[in-house]
Order: sequence, then C-alpha cells, then structure tokens
Amino acid sequence: TVDRPEATVEDQLLLTVVIEGSRGAEPSLPEIPEFDVYPRGQSTQMSCINGRMSSSVTYNYLLVPKTPGVFQIGAVTTEIDGRVLSSQPFQLRILEASAQPQQQRDLFITSRVSTTNPFVGQQVIYIWRFYRRVRFGDARLEPLEFQGFVVEDLGEVREYQTAVGGVEYLVSEIRKALFPQEVGSFVIPASRLTCEVLVRDSRRRRSLMDDFFGSGSTETKVLRSDAIDVEVRPLPAPPKGFSGLVGSFDIEASMSKRHLEVGESATLRLTVSGTGNVQMINEPELAELPSFKVYGDQPERSINRSGRSLTGSRSFSKALVPLEPGEWILPSVEIVYFDPVDASFQTDRTEEIALTVIPG
Repeated sequence: TVDRPEATVEDQLLLTVVIEGSRGAEPSLPEIPEFDVYPRGQSTQMSCINGRMSSSVTYNYLLVPKTPGVFQIGAVTTEIDGRVLSSQPFQLRILEASAQPQQQRDLFITSRVSTTNPFVGQQVIYIWRFYRRVRFGDARLEPLEFQGFVVEDLGEVREYQTAVGGVEYLVSEIRKALFPQEVGSFVIPASRLTCEVLVRDSRRRRSLMDDFFGSGSTETKVLRSDAIDVEVRPLPAPPKGFSGLVGSFDIEASMSKRHLEVGESATLRLTVSGTGNVQMINEPELAELPSFKVYGDQPERSINRSGRSLTGSRSFSKALVPLEPGEWILPSVEIVYFDPVDASFQTDRTEEIALTVIPG
C-alpha cells in the first residue's frame, strides 16, 4: 500500500509492504527509476487466534519523486517456502509543485541568474532563495552544481522578510558569482532541499500554547527549483593589450614623490580595480624608462565577496631610481577590458606623471 495515490514533486510518499506467514522472507521491490527509494525500518507482529499462531512483518519505504507524471508501480515480490508471492501493482500521479500557486504554498525555493546569455568570462550572479511561512527543521540542501563555471561565494546566507502576492515570507538567500569558461550551452541543474515541516490538526482550534511549543506532527517536504539553461557567447576579436578582463575596470597611478635626486628611489604604484572577473587582473605593461632603474615588488590583491557582486583590486609597486638629472615624463599606463553591458572593448589609462630629478 501507499499512503496516497497523488502528490507533488515536493512530497514524499510512504510505501508499506506487509508479508504475512513468514518472519524470514524479505520483499523485492520493482525498478522505480522515477523515484528515490529509502528504507525506513521494519516491524514484526505476532498474533494468536483460536490457538493458532500467525506472524507478519511490515517494511516501510520512502518514495521521493524525481519528476511529475503518472507512473505505474510494479508488483513487490517475495519467496516463501519455494513459492513466489506478488502484490498488486498500483498507479501514482505526481504533480508539478507549481500546480499550487506560490502565494498559497507554505514554503518553496527559487533560483535564477542575472543573465542567461553571458559572454565568456562575464560575471553571472546566481540567486537561490528559500521562502517559508511555517516552522520547519532538519533542512538539507543538496550541493549546488555549476559545471562549466568558476564559482565564487558572495558572503554568508542572508535572512530577510518579503511579501509574495500579499503574503509575508521569511527568506534565506544564497548568492554566488559564476564565470563561464567556455562557449556553448550549459544547464545549471535544479536545486533540491529536504526539510521537516510542522503539520497541525486543522480540526482542533489553535491556541497560543500551540504556537509557543510547536505541538503537532511533522511531514517531510522535498522542495525543488527549476533548472536554468545558459547560452554562453564568445567575445569579439580582441584588440592588442587585452588580457582577459571582462566587466568594468579602471586603473590609477600614484608616485611617492615627484622631486628627487639622482640615485634616490621613489615608488610608482599602479592599481587596477573593478567589478567582474577580478581574478584575471594582471600587471599592466609599463613603458620603457631608459633614464631609470626599475625594481619590481610583490603585488597586493584584495577581493570583496561580501557584496551583491564580486569586486576587487590588485596593486603593483615599482621602485624607480633615476640615473640622470632632468625633467622627465612617465607615460600613461593603460588596460583593455571587455564591457559586457556595451558588448565592446574599452580602454582606461592613467595620467602622465611629471618628475623633476636634480643631481645627487
């Protein structure tokens, strides 16, 4: 038997198999590829009627639907004393979770992305949300899969309240920055969250004590979001100087001192910052400076994952030592990046820096 013939993909069904006449026989379930099947224990009963002993063993299984549809569940079999016994097949009807409007549901999950048609390397924001207006426990979110993407977490889980269709919900939100690495079609699989939900007896009047102590039974819910199709576009033919930056970036330059003597050291600092694939920030190319000795230093990196998107910067320091006096100009330094909003390559450059060098 099954506890109900119809459910949604968010529900679990209880399959009960009772074998009478033998305590040693075990059931053999049919193939049920449309469901995940989990054993949930067994129990034995003994009875004596008119001096005759009889026994039965009850086996319980949870059926977790994977997809909506109408499914024929085959016979369960067992062997007792050389005889094969079979149960009757039965039919299950599994509905889409969306068969019930969201504002009428006590809890549901959603997932979406900022764009389904990004360029290679473009930052795509993945937003996962868990809405609920009932008490729940033992929530288990299966690992999210993002094949074909580099993934960066954006902060901790956010908690807030919002209204959907005039109904107030408490929301847990997860954000991730995804960076597609290849051109082509990709699928972000549906997410799945399992939790226990408090169910109260609707025939009994609720009281303040019910709300305080949470009296009532629980049932297991399996919530699913929709899968997301993503079509990744190639970048146009890049110009000279493009190093792979996709997003919005700028570069700044500063000099520790602009008046110095021959042989005296001053530090040139170049900082590239922006929003996008900041992991790809490389050292900008500095023009030849034949009148200076140039010494490099270790770059400094800063990545901010706590905002609504991934931002960051990288600073490069150069020690410049003039070899001869004079009035010198440090040429501007530039970076080339691809702006996915305008779908074009952009160039940002620093201002020229004037230096005065006197004899040592």
